[in-house]
Amino acid sequence: MKFLYPTLFLIVFIFSSCQSDSKSAQIEDKKTTYANFYLRYMQPEKKVKGEAYFKTGENAQKGTAVEYSNGVFFDGGSMTMKKAVGRKLYRSERKSDFKSQYEFEMNPKEADTYKYNLKINPISSFKIENGVSKSKGIQLTWEGSNLSKNEELVLLFTDNQNRAFNINIKGPTDAPAATIEKDKLTNMKYGKGGLYLVRKFREEQKIEGRQINAVSEFYSRSIDIEVVE
Repeated sequence: MKFLYPTLFLIVFIFSSCQSDSKSAQIEDKKTTYANFYLRYMQPEKKVKGEAYFKTGENAQKGTAVEYSNGVFFDGGSMTMKKAVGRKLYRSERKSDFKSQYEFEMNPKEADTYKYNLKINPISSFKIENGVSKSKGIQLTWEGSNLSKNEELVLLFTDNQNRAFNINIKGPTDAPAATIEKDKLTNMKYGKGGLYLVRKFREEQKIEGRQINAVSEFYSRSIDIEVVE
């Protein structure tokens, strides 16, 4: 019996070590790379901007900021990395003809390299049917596709004193058009002003241990308007 206790102790020790290694592996498996992408296209200036930042950990809030040794590329060109609070932000801005999607490439030529294509939907032109009336509302139509369920349209008004006012339209829509009821116009001021649209697209994906959160925004040209009774 005197040899039983050391043997039993050894078995318990090995079992405990295996459990510890198993827990460490499980914790390691729970680590996810949180990839955040932002894309903006300015129609008047024909300018595109891309931003990205990455964290790794058990959740996005407590994750550790990721810096890729071979950098991050946007639309075929390198991005500049700047340190910000709690993250390392990659950024690129340049003149560009519009494209329906732009590519981000992370850490090329390394084992953990990957790519992500972020789409963006345009509004070629738009108009207000019969003007902006506080008593009748607004009939908006645009040249482009319907809004999808992952999109929204922001109407950004300015008056003759440069005061701003906005209205949001959630997708989906059945046509490239929307009706804004008069009760949403109560805070608008009478007189001349301007209007431009921002079309926003949001996407969330889980791909091979990565949680991707992406937003694209298309900024239209502005038009002159007049708010009447």
